Amino acid sequence: MLAFLHVAERSAASRFEIYRNAQTDPAMRAIFEDILHDEKFHMNYTLTQLVRVSPQRHRRHLWYARMKRLWNAYLRLATALAGAIGSVILTIQYFIVMPLFAWFAKRSARRDALGWTAIDPQRNRRSLSTQY
Repeated sequence: MLAFLHVAERSAASRFEIYRNAQTDPAMRAIFEDILHDEKFHMNYTLTQLVRVSPQRHRRHLWYARMKRLWNAYLRLATALAGAIGSVILTIQYFIVMPLFAWFAKRSARRDALGWTAIDPQRNRRSLSTQY
């Protein structure tokens, strides 16, 4: 958990550094400077505690946390891409495939006889006594 917190705090610190540098108002710049100072404190604190708790394996935990964030970013991208592809495929089905089936159904309906079609009594005689 400390590794995940450290990676998240490091990411937040880099974002607040960008926000601070983008400000032209000195008051807003000072606010972002205070937030950035706080984020750096949290980042250093979580790293210190991680090294204290797991001195030999802290780097492995940090890499795992980074890879987990990368994997989650990939999953978000893949989900968005799958949604877009699904939308395109469903739109194609709605506007191209369904009208084709409707056209074939109307075409075959013109060939069918209207009304009731009687079945030959010889053919219908065994229908109630057998499965087929």
